[in-house]
Amino acid sequence: LPLLPRTSSPSPPRKIYMDASSKFNLVQAARGRKVVLGAKMDSRKITKRDSPNDLKSRAQWNLELERALVEILLEHNTPYHRGGHGWSGEVWNMMVRIFHARHSYVKFSKYQLQEKEKEIKREYKMLREARKQSGVGWDEMRCMIQADAHLWDELTILFGSRINKFKSKPFPLFNLLGDLYDVHIVEGHYNFTSTSEPSQIAGVAHTETETEEVNRRFSHLLVK
Repeated sequence: LPLLPRTSSPSPPRKIYMDASSKFNLVQAARGRKVVLGAKMDSRKITKRDSPNDLKSRAQWNLELERALVEILLEHNTPYHRGGHGWSGEVWNMMVRIFHARHSYVKFSKYQLQEKEKEIKREYKMLREARKQSGVGWDEMRCMIQADAHLWDELTILFGSRINKFKSKPFPLFNLLGDLYDVHIVEGHYNFTSTSEPSQIAGVAHTETETEEVNRRFSHLLVK
């Protein structure tokens, strides 16, 4: 009979023996990896959810909503609602509820409304100062600055490139914002703020005093 080739029998699997301390170290390493990965994922989720920039980017404003916000601010522009440093957090919460009640199709956070109020306030102050520059006019019908090209160059130097968008963009909230930021009613008396310099206010008071004195001296000549 022919001899069959000899085949080597497969060697049995080697058993790896591990002491208790090695097993413990492996388990702890695996657990630590899970904890680290979980913490990293959770922190990324929280950062994305709570980022103010993300909240701001999702806020889609238009003129109607901006005007609605300004009107609510005007309604609460009283000594009862507004202190020397602006509106308190509680008043802001109330104004946010009013805003959503009137415009239920949008869901803006308090942060988004506060950021919009800061933005339009900055733009108003910039345009107000720009109107004071020599040669610069204001179109009441279009609510836009009127200035020649060389004046726009000067305005850009004064206020930066952010003013250039108002070459072609109207600002119809200008007068409403003037009522909101320039004149505050305090206990029934008008308190003139940033629109007039202290010297101008003093000059007005001095003129009024002189007028009263003239009227007193020549009151017998006035037709009754």
